Amino acid sequence: MKKIYSFCIFLFFSFITFTIAQPLFAQRQKITLAIVTNVSSSVNDNTFNKLKEYLSQQTGAEIVLVKPQKTLDLVEMLKEGKVDVAIMNTFGYILAQETNNVEPLLMIGDKNQKPITYQSCIIVNPDSLGQMKNIEDIRRLSHHIDFMFVNSGSTSGHLVPRLYMAKEKINPAEMFFNNIVFGGTHQKTVLAIKEGKALAGACSYDELQEMIQARAIEKDDVRIIWISEPIYNSPVIVKKDLPNEVKYAIKQAFMQLPTKNAQLQDEVKQLWHNTASKNCTYVETDDKMYDSVRKMASAVDNLSLFVKAYANQ
Repeated sequence: MKKIYSFCIFLFFSFITFTIAQPLFAQRQKITLAIVTNVSSSVNDNTFNKLKEYLSQQTGAEIVLVKPQKTLDLVEMLKEGKVDVAIMNTFGYILAQETNNVEPLLMIGDKNQKPITYQSCIIVNPDSLGQMKNIEDIRRLSHHIDFMFVNSGSTSGHLVPRLYMAKEKINPAEMFFNNIVFGGTHQKTVLAIKEGKALAGACSYDELQEMIQARAIEKDDVRIIWISEPIYNSPVIVKKDLPNEVKYAIKQAFMQLPTKNAQLQDEVKQLWHNTASKNCTYVETDDKMYDSVRKMASAVDNLSLFVKAYANQ
């Protein structure tokens, strides 16, 4: 009897061990991950490669990493079905979702599991053109101003401030300003305006505050003219027709990242705005959360033409 009992125990633990050792998928999946960011210059290829390895370890899938140069490049890749999982900005998600073949998986949140938002702002060089103090000054002096956006696919650095200026009768911006230029990243845009390379521009308010806190610039190096309402950070995006078990595996890997690899999480969270000083988690999201940005995009006359015209900026 003892031998039978011992044999049964052996079979039970053998089954448990065998089950745990199995990969998440019946066949090894190949998942294409694409990342593009203009948020933080401290997030680099090393971070992307570490995230790739982490996701591979957690899911058992073969992760293929691609790194498009620009948001609009990734948008096209998503529309063509060449990418399975993507991290990009909010406006990029809106553009990619137009073909209805992608969906939000989750989004960055704070320690209380609440979505983290960010804001846009318009700033000016404080010593230029008689010290501009408001949007009326910008409109009045616009023909003397080179205005700097971040890049054509940026939410806080292009879409949101362009809409605000349109409401303030600076529309289209190209008809008012001496020149429209692009900084490439939020940090470069702020520094260019500080140095007088452009007299006014738009960027993420949260990135600006982080630069001030880090003493990359002084508070008085630029003047804030306007701050937007809060904007939801972009989601982690997946292709709609991915198998549900693949979506689940990717989702669980991100949800567990803060506890399983806190050091990597400190790097990865900087792919999103307003996260540098926060203990971040990943939370549930819904496409409807981005309806306000969608409405902004539809409210800007000929926005798609501007985006395409500046695609290489």
